[in-house]
Amino acid sequence: MEFRRERDLLIGSPHLINVAKVLHPFYVTVQQIQGEFIVTSDVSDVYESGDASEQAVLNYLYSLVDELLWFQGHKESLSYSMFKDFKRLQFYLGWV
Repeated sequence: MEFRRERDLLIGSPHLINVAKVLHPFYVTVQQIQGEFIVTSDVSDVYESGDASEQAVLNYLYSLVDELLWFQGHKESLSYSMFKDFKRLQFYLGWV
């Protein structure tokens, strides 16, 4: 099952002050594996799970925001491949 994350969607994590905005639409893939739902996409190597597909997607979006925040905090020391991952994520997500 695939869901498209729409442009201008705001992602605010309950434990973060920062709110991210989807700059370019992207698809997430949801698969049910052994009773739980796993979400992945081409935006990041991150994956998340949840008891329901909607919760798994939300967990995934929160993880993308966490990853973006981490990359920004460590951008001076990123390897070349990690910097490319950071740039790819920045193409899809930005701060409000």
